[in-house]
Amino acid sequence: MVRSAPAPDDVREDVRELSERLALEYAGAVPPGRVLACALRVQRRLAYLGLGRGLHRALIERTVRERLAMYAARPAAGLC
Repeated sequence: MVRSAPAPDDVREDVRELSERLALEYAGAVPPGRVLACALRVQRRLAYLGLGRGLHRALIERTVRERLAMYAARPAAGLC
């Protein structure tokens, strides 16, 4: 079974929406620019997997949330 990767515009929209939502959730703990950078970095690393849009989006969100939580706990470590 061959899965089609999400269209680039769909991925950009998903990442933008996710970063806006997480920037609000992590306001005060993580700078908004860091949230967007983290989301874009994770998206690029997962792009080659060829997952369907729903799974791709869920995996990006889970990974970004984990990294932001680590960053919020230890900003000096430079995670994300």
